[in-house]
Amino acid sequence: MLNSNLNDAICSKIAKSILFLAIILYCIPAHAQQKGSKSSYVDTFKLADKFLAKKKFRKASKLYTAYSKNHPKDVNATWKLAQVKLWQNKNRQSDNAYKQALKLDPKNDNLNLNYIHSLLDMGKLGEAGARLTDMELAGKDYPNMSFLRAKLNYYKGDYKEAAAYIHKDLNAENDNPESQELSDMIEFARSPLLSAQVAYLSDNQPLAALISTIKGEKYFNRYATLYLVADEYHFVNNKRGDAPWVRFGNKMYFSEATLHLNTGLGIVKFPVNDKIGWSGNIALNKRISAYFDGDLSLDHVPYMDTKTSIDTNISVTRFAAMLNWHMNNWSAQAAFLNSAYGNGQNVYGAYAWGLAPIVQFKGGRLSGGYSVSYSNSTESSFKVRFSPDEALLNYSNVPNYDLNAYGLYDPYFTPNNLFINSALIALNLNPSKVVSINLSGDIGYGTILNPYLYVDKDNAGNNVIKRDFTSESFIPASATVAMNFNLDKTWMLTTKYTYRSTFFFSSHYASLGIQKSFQRRNRARGVGNASTFSRLIKDIEDKIQGLYNCKTPEELKGRVGKIRQELVTLRDTQRNKSERLPDADMQERYDNLDEMINELDAVNLNDYDGKGKKDKKQWLVEKQHELTLIGYPGSL
Repeated sequence: MLNSNLNDAICSKIAKSILFLAIILYCIPAHAQQKGSKSSYVDTFKLADKFLAKKKFRKASKLYTAYSKNHPKDVNATWKLAQVKLWQNKNRQSDNAYKQALKLDPKNDNLNLNYIHSLLDMGKLGEAGARLTDMELAGKDYPNMSFLRAKLNYYKGDYKEAAAYIHKDLNAENDNPESQELSDMIEFARSPLLSAQVAYLSDNQPLAALISTIKGEKYFNRYATLYLVADEYHFVNNKRGDAPWVRFGNKMYFSEATLHLNTGLGIVKFPVNDKIGWSGNIALNKRISAYFDGDLSLDHVPYMDTKTSIDTNISVTRFAAMLNWHMNNWSAQAAFLNSAYGNGQNVYGAYAWGLAPIVQFKGGRLSGGYSVSYSNSTESSFKVRFSPDEALLNYSNVPNYDLNAYGLYDPYFTPNNLFINSALIALNLNPSKVVSINLSGDIGYGTILNPYLYVDKDNAGNNVIKRDFTSESFIPASATVAMNFNLDKTWMLTTKYTYRSTFFFSSHYASLGIQKSFQRRNRARGVGNASTFSRLIKDIEDKIQGLYNCKTPEELKGRVGKIRQELVTLRDTQRNKSERLPDADMQERYDNLDEMINELDAVNLNDYDGKGKKDKKQWLVEKQHELTLIGYPGSL
């Protein structure tokens, strides 16, 4: 949804974290107390590392678990066990192991930083942020703290702040692959998107439609990601007019509540008599735990799924409630759905499915699963195509007249006690960084109460058309092929084909789309460019960091005065540049620097006693955060 996401957006990035965690752990000396011999320690860790290299986490976990029991004071073994449990998606066990390791060595900064990184992968943003702030308040200033701050803000949906911190991290460690990858993710998330798609849908009702879609999206902040969607439905071989549909909406993310909210409104021109209708949508996604999230949605949209609905202006109000489970490559979903039509009729149902990995290999994964579904309606819409009088006249005058041959669902489908059990299969292939291929399908067994029409006599002896139901069975099936081509970091080509066979109809759907990300790029600024400005800001940050060591209020005042003077010089330089060459980024820098100087003038330094009170530390950390955001040039 994820900003969708994230919208999946806060799921564990196991494989991507291995390099970061390994660098921290393998580069520090083994300093823990050990009961056994050094050779036992080395042999155990070497063997476990071989399992980790092959992603055999369960075997590595057994080794570290046994070793930790025999060496309860060995912080490295407990630490490695915590990492392996995280890679196994056993978050609770991983968290307990990290806390046990911190009890053994609470002042180990590498361990603390690694734990914060793991908390972020677990989705525990609040605890990760609190621990990171505690390290900042303690005067810690490691380069990868900027990376962790960037990742925290990215997961919270504050992409501008995330961009500022990853920019700072890359200036310090520009060869870290995980930093580069996070930078690309942040850049993509905050860049405007424009996509276009054309699709063709046909089924054996018969109904055929050519659907053109243009969509634009722009991120402003976590409470404002605006989007505009324009569809054009052209019904082939139909005398009715086209149906254009335009809608405007906003996506919001409340990180403290781990809640995504999507709202929108639109207008549609129905194909009959150029009537104008409205549409609306509201959708909520709530993260429940590390493995569960829930969705609630309510939509009021035009209904154009049947041939008869094209000749009638119909809207439907749809409600859906879903519970989603995902752990590593396992996933499942259960849902309840209800569609309400203007005449008071409802079509409702429920379904559940689960998907598990069968085999994983380099560049791909094969998964299989099972699904079950049920749907019903308050009243069947199956009726004769003609007026009842015309149908009865034909029945009386035409020999062997098949009344049901002229029966149809009008104007929408209404299943009656429809049960479907299906086997699922999915194959995901990533042959290169450019191409990804997804193949999926299902086949099952279904039963339904199928309506049929017959002629009977009423109490007056007149012929009347009646409806009854008979139990039928059928084999539902579908197959989908979808391919994405990442032409570069800004262009993506998508194509999809789906075949579907149900009791009601069989259909073909094919689409071709292209997406453009308008990602920002560095722009040369001559003397005093972005890199020079960032270096000057970093120098001032270092001087603020040094304020932790001030022993007296007088020393604090003196150093703050010097920092203020440097800020004044930097602010005036930015003002002169913006006057010579007007630029929104330069003007924003000037305004932010000017605001910070005013805050320095207003603060009463006598409130800080120079003995390490938390309010002093909090103030210093806030100034460093402000400078980081000011130092970010606005584009990567």
